Amino acid sequence: MILTQTQIDDFNREGWLFLPELFSPEEVALLAREAEGIYDTNRPEVWAANAARRAPRLPPTSTTRRSACSAPIRA
Repeated sequence: MILTQTQIDDFNREGWLFLPELFSPEEVALLAREAEGIYDTNRPEVWAANAARRAPRLPPTSTTRRSACSAPIRA
């Protein structure tokens, strides 16, 4: 995937990118099922993730619609 200059600028400004077609619906379903299995395990590193998952969420500060599946991109 080659990012456009606009996407690079958005990432540099916002710290994340929204890529709605990065995964197919089947891949998203598989990832969601696997994530639930991980969250159900009784391990200390999952406890911290579960606590963060239940933390109150702040409203977006940008007018850009944000996705629950957005994740930082690491170079």
